[in-house]
Amino acid sequence: MKQVKEPEVFSNIQKTDLEQVNLGKKDKSLLEIRNLKTYFYTEEGIVKAVDGVSFDMYEDETLGLVGETGCGKSVTALSILRLVRPPGKILEGSVKFKDEDLLDLSEKDMRSYRGKEITMIFQDPLNSLNPIMSVGKQVSEVFFLHQKEEMKQILDKKILERREKLVEIKELKKTLGNKEAIISKEENNSIAKKIEVLKKEWTHYPTLKDVALEKVAKLITEVGIADAEGILNRYPHELSGGMRQRVMIAIALSCNPALLIADEPTTALDVTIQAQILDLMKDLKTRFNTSILLITHDLGIIAEMCDRVAVMYSG
Repeated sequence: MKQVKEPEVFSNIQKTDLEQVNLGKKDKSLLEIRNLKTYFYTEEGIVKAVDGVSFDMYEDETLGLVGETGCGKSVTALSILRLVRPPGKILEGSVKFKDEDLLDLSEKDMRSYRGKEITMIFQDPLNSLNPIMSVGKQVSEVFFLHQKEEMKQILDKKILERREKLVEIKELKKTLGNKEAIISKEENNSIAKKIEVLKKEWTHYPTLKDVALEKVAKLITEVGIADAEGILNRYPHELSGGMRQRVMIAIALSCNPALLIADEPTTALDVTIQAQILDLMKDLKTRFNTSILLITHDLGIIAEMCDRVAVMYSG
């Protein structure tokens, strides 16, 4: 594996020199991968999908991982998240994320990183989304998994606000029922309307689901989908390819991850939608302060999006 700093290619330099080049670019390492090996044991023999990969990523950067189809780019991404399925197996190496080796963690501890600290956008959004779950429910699952305590605090505030509305309703009714008070007809009608509005708001008892859907609607709007409220009740097959990919990006960014892995995020989209998605990713990277590992074979996308490039060949 070679590391590239566009447009220069560092192919024949020592490891220490390469580290100095990298440190000159960024001063704090976010992800350090060393000698990662992931093999697949099949009936035909051993497939060395990832064979000794090493590279670094730094905070607030976009690193492009390029290579021909089948060279092991996607398997590298899955290895980082420890999502390699049998007959695949991670044999050796280290994947240090914020100085914590992910390969040494228990499965329970690893779940706290997936979807929260490290997220991934897959190639085909239609196959990545659950076809029998609405968009709102799918995105809100992430909040229930990783931000339940935060949502409970928001819910407590909403319940307190509901109680305050009941007190306000009672006070307004007292004002209307006070025969000694001099109230004009306009003021009387205004108070009556306000009571009706407060009653409607008070009638609904807030739940965690309401809190989650509010967060989802806000996030859906941030990824550039109009009519967020309407989208929440729709299913993946009812959306266009571009909208499905935007939903995937919303899911990936829902917990403000430190690292976003984007595996060929525009492959299944037409050219005009590709440009929109890439512009969205650049914008959201700045707003969410997220580092991006961009996997692609399109050098045009690499030139537009990436700060540095790592070239992969035959694992």
